[in-house]
Amino acid sequence: MIPSGGIRWPSPLTDYAANVEKIHFLRNGYRFGMQVFIVWLGQNLINISVYAADARAHVLPLLGKGTHDWSYMLGTLGLLEHDAGIGHVFFGLGILAFVIALLLPLKSGIETV
Repeated sequence: MIPSGGIRWPSPLTDYAANVEKIHFLRNGYRFGMQVFIVWLGQNLINISVYAADARAHVLPLLGKGTHDWSYMLGTLGLLEHDAGIGHVFFGLGILAFVIALLLPLKSGIETV
């Protein structure tokens, strides 16, 4: 149940919030762990892109009952007509994450923050 006036966030975004501790891989120079995290992030961004782009069309099946998360969120923000473009942005960010994960081993060292 959503409190009145609250914004309902899609579950992949809550995955990001719940896994912020993965940043310690970067701080400790654990390059392989950071690569795994970045690939996981990229995959989630690509999954988000599909559902964000479907906000108006409602072609994809939804699990459970209720409204389409992205339709609700983009409609609330007044961005529903830009759903395809927003999906493309998330897709591009996912591809960028994959490229970063591939290039990470080429960096000679990771500076500690």
